[in-house]
Amino acid sequence: MTCLVDHVHEGTKLFWTQELANKWVATASVDRTVILWDAANGAMVHQWVTHSYKAISTLAFSPDSQYLASGGDDAKVKVWNLAGDLHEGPELIATLEGDIADVDCAAWSPRGDMIVFRLSSTIQLWDARVFCLVYVLKHPDNKYFHLIALSPDGRWLVSGSSFGYCIWDVATGSLHKSVLVEDGFLRVTAAVFDSRSMRLVVAEHDEVNLVDVETGEVLAGLKGSNGARDVAFSPDGNLVLTLSNDGMVKLWDTCTGVELFSLEGHKQKVNQARFSPCGKYVASASEDGTVRLWKTRDGSLVTTLSEHGDSQVHCVAFTPDGETL
Repeated sequence: MTCLVDHVHEGTKLFWTQELANKWVATASVDRTVILWDAANGAMVHQWVTHSYKAISTLAFSPDSQYLASGGDDAKVKVWNLAGDLHEGPELIATLEGDIADVDCAAWSPRGDMIVFRLSSTIQLWDARVFCLVYVLKHPDNKYFHLIALSPDGRWLVSGSSFGYCIWDVATGSLHKSVLVEDGFLRVTAAVFDSRSMRLVVAEHDEVNLVDVETGEVLAGLKGSNGARDVAFSPDGNLVLTLSNDGMVKLWDTCTGVELFSLEGHKQKVNQARFSPCGKYVASASEDGTVRLWKTRDGSLVTTLSEHGDSQVHCVAFTPDGETL
């Protein structure tokens, strides 16, 4: 087990991201600093101030691990080159200017040729090769966005709001499909594509649906999901994981929409759950201070990790090779 040294960032808000080669972990905080860590031994590689006067709100590595994008509450996304001598500090190679809203989320396309970031009222798509703005996506009803997700093939982008969701064609910036309500409430709390970019699971106010991306047709509704605040596809697309507002984790058959079983055993609410890359396991992080590992075959408990002690565990992630949690 590797533990990153505590009490290095100042402030209470801390978040992290890991790049695909499993070489680095990056953390950021309201103190405006980013720390790059060696994922193998937990050693700090470099710490630097990325945004001059506002807190950092998002981090994202490029797929080739050469760049790190940092988004700040100053409505800017900065791109840092990680290819040089990192002990001297990453080189700032681009500053992407947003609008007056804060940058809430930044993401790279799977090929690394585009950076997408979400502000409250717009989604901006930038060419990552020359760092120029390509498209600005606006909600059809001028509503605020509160989530975005890119498909694994880079073709589609889904956006969610309190009034439904939209599927966008990334190549053209055009609206492909939408499910929206003019009056009422249809808050989308989570949305994710399957590994083939053909289906989408969408968690709305009180239901979870499997959607055909091309046609927009609802393929199955997950009855009894009680809404969900987080969802995930298994790598093979045969299972969906839902995390409901009461912290209950359930696994579903994507062909039938039938609930298979619940993962029960945490003493307090579960904050996040994720499939392993091989799809054989689910890891769940809980406010009871533990991480539990479950078999997806039958929902049985494999092990309980208690190294966080009395601290709540907010998130969990596997490395792409599945060797590290």
